[in-house]
Amino acid sequence: MQQKNKRNSLFLTFIFTMSIFLLSGCNSGPELSETAETINSNVSIAGMQLGMKEKSVLDLIGANFEKSPCIIGYEYEYSDLNLNLGIDIDKMSVKRITFKNPEYTVYSMQIGIKCTEGAKILSEHGFVNDGESKFKFVKEDIRITMLSMNGETINGFTLEFIS
Repeated sequence: MQQKNKRNSLFLTFIFTMSIFLLSGCNSGPELSETAETINSNVSIAGMQLGMKEKSVLDLIGANFEKSPCIIGYEYEYSDLNLNLGIDIDKMSVKRITFKNPEYTVYSMQIGIKCTEGAKILSEHGFVNDGESKFKFVKEDIRITMLSMNGETINGFTLEFIS
C-alpha cells in the first residue's frame, strides 16, 4: 500500500511540474534576437517595437486604424500617425513597422536626411546592404528599408523581421 501511495505521489509531482513548465511557456512573450532587442532600444516610433503583442499596440495607441488582410496577417494603418504596422497572425505581434512621420527615429535618423548618410549610419550599426536595392539593409533577422521618393532624401523607414 505504501509503495502505491509513493508512486501516486511521484506521479502527481511529475504532473504538477509539467503543468508549471507548460503554463510558463505559454505565458512567456516572444523571444527576440539580440538584433531585434537592439533595434527596439534604438527606435522612437510612438512606443511601437518589433515583436510587440497586438494587445499592447491597441492599449498604447488605440484601435483608430484601417485594417486590411495581408499574406501572413493584417496591416494596421494609423493614417493620423503616418504609421503602418504588419501584424503576424500566428504570433499576434508586430512583424513590420513602416513610418513616414518626421517625429519618429531609428538610430536617431529622422525623415529628411540624405540616403547616403542613412546608409552610413546603418553600416556603423552592423547592417549590410542586401544587394537587392541600395535602400535595403539587413542584420541577422532584421531588414531596414529607407524609403525615398527621389533617391536622395529619406521619406520613411520600414523595419521588419525577415524569415
